[in-house]
Amino acid sequence: MYNDLSYLEKDALKELFNLSMGRAANTMNEIFSKNIELSIPECIILPREEILKLHNINSTTITSVSQTFFSSTGDEGIGFLVFPQVNLERLVYFMTKEADLNPDSKEIQKEVITEFGNLILNACMGTIANLTMIDFKFNLAEFYEGELNKLVDFDRVKSDFETVLVIYVDYKIENENIEGYLLFMLNWSLIDYFINEVMKTI
Repeated sequence: MYNDLSYLEKDALKELFNLSMGRAANTMNEIFSKNIELSIPECIILPREEILKLHNINSTTITSVSQTFFSSTGDEGIGFLVFPQVNLERLVYFMTKEADLNPDSKEIQKEVITEFGNLILNACMGTIANLTMIDFKFNLAEFYEGELNKLVDFDRVKSDFETVLVIYVDYKIENENIEGYLLFMLNWSLIDYFINEVMKTI
């Protein structure tokens, strides 16, 4: 099931989320008065139990903002914006170095990633809604700091979210490159619906 996506389907998903990133970056540029570029080099789909094998976030402290969403198709899922802690610290530094703020402050880090999370997750779901004609409702964003395995733990997150859409996000801020991730934890039927609807638009 997880290896059945064609090259065209993978490319369509990547293009879809690149549209979202462009929209989010434009908003961020206005809010933060920074030259921010966002791009998607890769999208992959994994079974939930393999998420811990992801390079760079499986053995380190991560920070995340998540939102649970509900679709008009009757499905639901969770979107996570995830940074390895060291990457978040670099991100916050480049966002605050010209301001009278301490980039090491946990509260500042929380504010920055929450703002990024709201903008990026909403941009992604808004683009999906526009292209697929699916309506979404959202719960309030939740902040998390800790280990990745606890973030996606079956005791913490619904067990029927068996599929994870992993989106690698490259952030370019003032010519500095920082890597983060988007994780959408879904059931397979919703992934399949996304793909079918996206393919109709190309």
